[in-house]
Amino acid sequence: MDASVVPLKAGMGLTQAVSHLVESRYPGLPVVNDENVVVGFLSEHDCLRYLISSSYYVDERVQVGDVMFRQALTASPKETALNLAERMEGGKPKIYPVVEGGKYLGVVSRKHVMRALRDALTHSKALV
Repeated sequence: MDASVVPLKAGMGLTQAVSHLVESRYPGLPVVNDENVVVGFLSEHDCLRYLISSSYYVDERVQVGDVMFRQALTASPKETALNLAERMEGGKPKIYPVVEGGKYLGVVSRKHVMRALRDALTHSKALV
């Protein structure tokens, strides 16, 4: 898990959010409210879709909340690497906000999961 990832806010302008996404090393970022509860997820895909449709007219008033995916899938810090790998398989999200007690803690990505599985296999640990 990467606890250093700063989430976005729904009221943030989309242009500013795109800048955050470009600077981050993740394909999307969680969106939280003032209580640090995950309320959505903004992906590069969401942004590209909007940027293509608005390429002729850029509305600076568009906010993250207007574009984000509202039913964000989340992970628990107690989930095993194997369980997360199964959830991430195929076309599923590559990154999940990690939530405990309803509060945002950080993100977990496929790379984090692959590293944990590699380490488990290297040290002959059970994957479950």
